[in-house]
Amino acid sequence: MKVSICMMVKDEQKNLRRCIESFKSLLDLKLAELIVVDTGSSDATVDIAREYTEKIYFHPWNNDFSDMRNKTISYAKGEWILIIDADEELVNVDELIKIINLKKISSYNTMIFQVRSFNDLNNKDIAAVNPSPRLFKNDGEFKYVGSVHNQPLFKTPIKITNIMLNHYGYILDDKELMEKKFIRTKSILEKELSKNPNNDYYQFQLGVAYDMHGDRKEAYKEFKKAYNMIIDKPYEYRRDRIYIYGSFARSASLNKMYEEVIDICKEGLKLREDFVDLHYILAVTERVVGCYEDSIMSFNTYLHLINNFENLEISKDLTVSFYNIDEVSIESAYFNLFLNYFDTGNYIKAKENIYKLKNLEKKMYCYSNLLAYIGLEGDLFDFYNEVDSNYKTQLSEIIEDKITIINERKQNSIRSIFAKGNDGYAIYNKIILMENLKDTVKANKEILSFANEMNFNNLPDYFSTLIYYIVKNRGDLYQVLYNVSETNLERFLRHCFNKFKNMLRLSEEYISSKELFDENNINHLRISKVLMKNILLQSKNKEEYKELFYQYVNIGGKYIKSIYKDEIIEKEMVYDLKQEDAFLVLVNKAHNVKKDNHKEYIRYLREALFFYNDFSDYIEILNKDLERELDKKEDEFEQYRMQVKNTIKSLIESNKLDDAKSIINQYEQIVPNDLEIILFKSKIALKK
Repeated sequence: MKVSICMMVKDEQKNLRRCIESFKSLLDLKLAELIVVDTGSSDATVDIAREYTEKIYFHPWNNDFSDMRNKTISYAKGEWILIIDADEELVNVDELIKIINLKKISSYNTMIFQVRSFNDLNNKDIAAVNPSPRLFKNDGEFKYVGSVHNQPLFKTPIKITNIMLNHYGYILDDKELMEKKFIRTKSILEKELSKNPNNDYYQFQLGVAYDMHGDRKEAYKEFKKAYNMIIDKPYEYRRDRIYIYGSFARSASLNKMYEEVIDICKEGLKLREDFVDLHYILAVTERVVGCYEDSIMSFNTYLHLINNFENLEISKDLTVSFYNIDEVSIESAYFNLFLNYFDTGNYIKAKENIYKLKNLEKKMYCYSNLLAYIGLEGDLFDFYNEVDSNYKTQLSEIIEDKITIINERKQNSIRSIFAKGNDGYAIYNKIILMENLKDTVKANKEILSFANEMNFNNLPDYFSTLIYYIVKNRGDLYQVLYNVSETNLERFLRHCFNKFKNMLRLSEEYISSKELFDENNINHLRISKVLMKNILLQSKNKEEYKELFYQYVNIGGKYIKSIYKDEIIEKEMVYDLKQEDAFLVLVNKAHNVKKDNHKEYIRYLREALFFYNDFSDYIEILNKDLERELDKKEDEFEQYRMQVKNTIKSLIESNKLDDAKSIINQYEQIVPNDLEIILFKSKIALKK
């Protein structure tokens, strides 16, 4: 038997199958035996283990990791002992098979694996990596020591391999598992520290426990205690504990103790100038505090070391975990170098770092920010042609956002290059260039052709510029927007009004011209309704736009009647309609009853506001108009009463009593119980 794979487990049903499946080919090839020591599982862990091995042993947990490890080792019959945990998986089992079959393997006593620890399954590019002795010659003397973070007493010579283990034990989204591990580890460490309060390793591991649990402030306190324990120790002692500097600096950074971070990093780098993580943390912190030149030097040193990492002495230090040798950190270094060079005005150097980036979003950001400073049009166009359609859309949006701050000559240069393509953005740039050359007729034709070929509904907001041109040049807006949904009409018009200051005036002129408008065409009604609505909402002087509001209500009412059944409108079934449609139904209802029933008119208007409050100012104007109309009618009626009474008085004085009585009878049908009329009737009676 070549290898004894030794595992100690407890309640690992979530992880165990994944772990064993990763090295199952060793069992199938009879190259290995699997030994499982269970320390008290209450879930399906043991049942899963039985699917793969009969060598399952039971030992109660005694709060001593090394003792449990050593129990698994005691059952091993193989030439080599492989230590693996249930929350790990072997990534490249073929590489392990190759190594254990090497003739020279007998000349080694220990094999070093690389352990990659994740804390987020959604982003496996971020991981801490550290070398770890995992394969040991079974010489009868090999064992573990240390009750908490058990350490193997391995022998030299050792061989460093590229065999990789993925470790999932720090996945923060498994709250229950993390809590169990934290409580167990914390209690053991605190117990050990009570026995030996000056043990900087246990103190450091307590900081690690808090850090893995997500307690940043507590982790910082514990790491600082560990740091203070070694600060006055001799140089070599501190150098051997460089891992404390790394964790303390990282923790201080997370707690935004930036001055302290810089001091710790610089002190640690005097001990180990090849500690890549300290260079990275220092560089990031220097950028945060605005020391861009220092940050440039630190990032460049970090990248130089990363490119030679396997040759660094520290890369073989088994006490150190590396958090910043992954692709994410390297990418971050190049991006931050770009930012540092950009912020210091060194645009040529900034440009050099763009080519080293792999992340497309970051590349887009960098290219677009440099557009105004150096000639990047060709590079940007090449990059644009390399990415897929989604990224093309994002990039075009970024360009359109940034291009507004660039001078006109450079804008035209950028547009001329992008107009060479054959997609929607190329056509867009061609149209912009035509418009700039005042070739409005050709631009209008091109926009109409573009609208017929492309689906406007899927286009980004900046394409609203084409709508602006159509309105400005009195093109056929109804044809261009024929197939555009109302939601997207709203989106494009909002963008137009926000981007172009004269859009309000141009839209008013376009609507008032009515040259192309056909009130029998449902699409014309729909588009006019949306355009009028946006004019009304953008206007500041609502009283000035009162007549347009009446037109909007009228056109909106016609549109509503053309798309909904009469029953819905007549029975006022508005609660299932869109808010604006319900508003239009009710305002039109109000208009229909205004002449005969002022009370109902007001009720309809109030109910309309319940559905769509954006037009509250205009509803208030309608209410004021009604009040003015009523006041006017009252004034007119009062004049009528005075005129009638003067006529009656004159007839009585002229003794034309029958004529006076006739007018009185007519007046009393309109205004009964008028005291002055009663007096007139008394005078007539006395004269008879």
